[in-house]
Amino acid sequence: GEGDYSVQMPKTHLQEVKQLLESFTLMKEKIAARDSEIIETNQRLKSSLDYADLIIESMPEAIIIANASGEILRANSQLFTLFGYEPEELLGQPIEILVPKKFHSVHLAHRTGYMAEQVSRPMGAGKDLYGLRKNGSEVPVEIGLNIVHSYSGTNILATIIDITHRKK
Repeated sequence: GEGDYSVQMPKTHLQEVKQLLESFTLMKEKIAARDSEIIETNQRLKSSLDYADLIIESMPEAIIIANASGEILRANSQLFTLFGYEPEELLGQPIEILVPKKFHSVHLAHRTGYMAEQVSRPMGAGKDLYGLRKNGSEVPVEIGLNIVHSYSGTNILATIIDITHRKK
């Protein structure tokens, strides 16, 4: 029960008990082999997740991942820097926290439409887009949208670029 597979079964000469012990020994060996596979698989998964985190964090753009309901699941440090939030202030919040209030209803409709469409594309082509910082100021942005399918469902990955210098 604690993963100690070194325990040896006692020897016996009674045929029924001997068969039972052999079955338990075989079962113990199979469980030990499966545990070993699970540990190895978990190590590979952790390595993959660490690598994904490294990639997301090393991107020069702000990256945000939200679920279909618009809840912020993940973001990189560039996003926190751009918008002035700490991770604990944004994670779990609706994506609209980063959208100026005058665009909330329109954004919600566009988000719902995008989830139905599910095509990687730039957001708001031909329109001026703005993000809302924690301090209330607006920042002109360019946003790219992508769909990411995972075991937990369909998520939206957005890349956000501050285009303040370009606008000036």
